[in-house]
Amino acid sequence: MVNNWLADRLAPCYCELCQLPSGRALGLCWPCQAELPANSHGCQRCGIPLAARDAPPSSTPAAGAAEPRDGVPPAGSVAICGNCQQHPPAYQHSCAPWLYTPPLDGFLRRFKFSADLPMLPLLTELLVAAVERELHRFGVPDLLVPVPLHWRRRWRRGFNQSELLACSLSRHPRLRHWQLQVAPRLCRKIRATPAQQQLDRRRRQRNLRQAFTCRDDVDGKFLVLVDDVMTTGATVHHLAQVLHGAGAVRVHVWCVARTPQPCNPSDLAPY
Repeated sequence: MVNNWLADRLAPCYCELCQLPSGRALGLCWPCQAELPANSHGCQRCGIPLAARDAPPSSTPAAGAAEPRDGVPPAGSVAICGNCQQHPPAYQHSCAPWLYTPPLDGFLRRFKFSADLPMLPLLTELLVAAVERELHRFGVPDLLVPVPLHWRRRWRRGFNQSELLACSLSRHPRLRHWQLQVAPRLCRKIRATPAQQQLDRRRRQRNLRQAFTCRDDVDGKFLVLVDDVMTTGATVHHLAQVLHGAGAVRVHVWCVARTPQPCNPSDLAPY
């Protein structure tokens, strides 16, 4: 506590949004975090935001749940979107507590495309409260599996943002006692593919086929795929298929943010 007090006065952190001292060891103050676009009514399967009228009423938070100032709304009853009911993805559940809209999209782009690595602690903190709820609800996964990059993209970028995020989560003080194990080399992306958001539905269906491999047997394991943002859901769908083929019994997804529902209804099923 004394060290934090001294650090705050010798090298105070300033909020990325309001530019005032954040009052914490992160570049985001509590008032600004409370204004971030929360994915309050996301589908429990794919995380797509649901209209408030389609979402179930929120339940009373359980004892020990994260405080409201964590910025993540309490989990309500299970709600599954119509698309997941008709075309269920290969993963069984997703956790995406925020929407990929300003200013979060800017934070994530800076981290991923501009190598702004000081954004990593902030993005980790934005996911921690939701992850704590996931651990209480579903138990500890056997492995955290970062979504892999093709070697050429990783070489150009210099890092895999999903791997950094998974490792940062496993080391976070609030999660350390769960002893989360990260498996950064379990999966490989063996075929370079264009970004999913640039493709129509038919091309997306072909784009990721046979793009991933699993290097080890995961028979009977509960795995969590970790990514920074879920755009169409096709990447984690195809990767979950590979993991189930290698023996996994359950695959979940943790990501910081989910893109809002596309304007074109025919674009909803990305698989």
